[in-house]
Amino acid sequence: MKRILTSVRFWAAYALSAGLLLPLALRSQSATNDVLSPQWIEMYQTELLMGTILLFLFFILVILFVLYRVLRTMLYKVLEEAGADMAWESPWKKFLRNMTQAVPIEEEGSIVKHEYDGIVELDNKLPPWWVAMFYVTIIFAAGYLVYTELMDTPGSDEAYALEMKEAEEAVNAYLLSLEEVIDESNVYVLTDEARLKAGQEFFEKNCGACHGIQGEGLVGLGPNLTDSYWLHGGDVKSMFTTVKYGVKATSMIAWGKQLTPSQMHNVVSYAYSLGGTNPETNRESEGTLFERNPEDDFQAEDLPGGDAVPAEETDEAEVTEATATAAEVERETSASSDDD
Repeated sequence: MKRILTSVRFWAAYALSAGLLLPLALRSQSATNDVLSPQWIEMYQTELLMGTILLFLFFILVILFVLYRVLRTMLYKVLEEAGADMAWESPWKKFLRNMTQAVPIEEEGSIVKHEYDGIVELDNKLPPWWVAMFYVTIIFAAGYLVYTELMDTPGSDEAYALEMKEAEEAVNAYLLSLEEVIDESNVYVLTDEARLKAGQEFFEKNCGACHGIQGEGLVGLGPNLTDSYWLHGGDVKSMFTTVKYGVKATSMIAWGKQLTPSQMHNVVSYAYSLGGTNPETNRESEGTLFERNPEDDFQAEDLPGGDAVPAEETDEAEVTEATATAAEVERETSASSDDD
């Protein structure tokens, strides 16, 4: 008994000292952080505080458990000295007995159904937990039967078709939310001023160092983009491919790794528009002559000169008038040259 009381005093003193010293320790830690401010303490200060609190609560639980065991031992000893029956059963054993309703071995004779050749058959009751689960399955089966057979519930085939339809609608909605999907197979020349302006800004900032601000080309760097001679094709699809994948062993990098298809669409359309501008400082032509076909590069509604009258519908008077005007301009030019 003396040792038990000594142990109680020890744990009580420990709990009291821990309760008094913990706030002081936290306060000193905060002061240390203000002075030193180590990076790992700043990052994990909350985790350290929570861990300290949990550790303190764990020690409190240990103390309470020890006190419970000590007080129970003292109480049972006092009751035994008073002559009381102390047949004690743990809470876990009591729980198992209630859940299984097992009969003690001392009372086994009350549930003997019959005996034959030393073999005894006992009439044990079904465990309550098993009986409860059995009734739950019956209730679930009844509800499932009503839900699937009596209510308007789709079958497996109907449910599959419905889910596929919902998935298709979700995919279509997602595709509609995206920008126009552009690649080298369906790219076309833009005519929108805002997007061409964005392409011009990118071209002057990133492409002008090799191709020149006006696309005139710089010797030893980038080729001329304003003439009709091209190294890798001058149609919009070939230009998009060159920009997207780059050209090996040259300064032309693969911009497809850095730009979105929409951004490449902008800059390619602007570079396409530089054709025929003929800046004063043009680099000499490289590659092969390439004749562009606007019908392949533009959308139908954006074709240049879409409002022009077809040649077969032009009457003879208009042709004669145009020829006379051209001849008059040529005579005036020749007269000016003679005067000089």
